Amino acid sequence: MTPHPPKTAAPPADPHALAPVPSDAIDEAIVAFHVAFRHVVQGADEKLATLRMGRPHHKILFHTARHPRCAVSEVRDFIGVSRQALQRPLNDLHRAGLVQTLVAPENRRIHQLVLTAAGLALEREVTELVRVRFAAVFEAQGEGQCTQWLAVMHALGVA
Repeated sequence: MTPHPPKTAAPPADPHALAPVPSDAIDEAIVAFHVAFRHVVQGADEKLATLRMGRPHHKILFHTARHPRCAVSEVRDFIGVSRQALQRPLNDLHRAGLVQTLVAPENRRIHQLVLTAAGLALEREVTELVRVRFAAVFEAQGEGQCTQWLAVMHALGVA
């Protein structure tokens, strides 16, 4: 039996596909944004991972801590996910005893979220891991830089 020749990859359909895309300041900003976000949330994500939780869980905890008795639909809008996508992390938080659902007294069809004492403690611990990163950078950069950065972030949020 004769050995088969080594397989080679087919050439790309478009010969320009191998050429790098030219990079500019916007590309640099996109890369910086992704790298910075990964570093800012790293400690929080590591802590959440020990509990088999992730970024969506933290977003629910974060929003609910700042808006007690918020409607589930409000949390969904804040996170920007569908009802189905919110269900799993919300159920995880319920099972872990970190969040409770209440019925709104003025409208029984509206379900509101509140954190339990354990949920509030976890939210504070995880958010503090993010806050210390922001605080260190804000202090090093000065108030003017931080104001400009916040203006850019707010503009991106509505663009």
